[in-house]
Amino acid sequence: MIITIKSVTEESGDYGDYRKVIGVDGDGKEITKNVGDRWKDKWGLLQENATVNFKMIQKNNKWVINDIIPVGDELPPSTKPYVTETKAAPQEIGMWWKEMGEMLRAGPPAGIDSTTPAGKLMRSAYYAQMMSVLGIEIKDKEGG
Repeated sequence: MIITIKSVTEESGDYGDYRKVIGVDGDGKEITKNVGDRWKDKWGLLQENATVNFKMIQKNNKWVINDIIPVGDELPPSTKPYVTETKAAPQEIGMWWKEMGEMLRAGPPAGIDSTTPAGKLMRSAYYAQMMSVLGIEIKDKEGG
């Protein structure tokens, strides 16, 4: 399960310390993962705007984390990839997001191949940006 991380908080519970990771998958769906201290050596990968692959296995009829792998050839950057100040006009920024959406929808060979790691990252960033701009919030089945 590949997600782009939006927030990481340090938590503590009955089973010890853990990291609560909230992010979005390639389809723009919000995902929450609790990463226990068993994975303490991988906590450094869990940074805002990093994209990681949670390898899951089924154990006792429950899906649990089997490994955490950074997406790409290097560790995720500790800085945010989005620019907070820009000299481009809002219309120009909107044009570029529209172009990215069209390239993602077109797919290969003329567009972006969303099955590659780079394509998955672009798709995740695109959906996250659209959700942010449009004010979309995904709630769980219970409405919370």
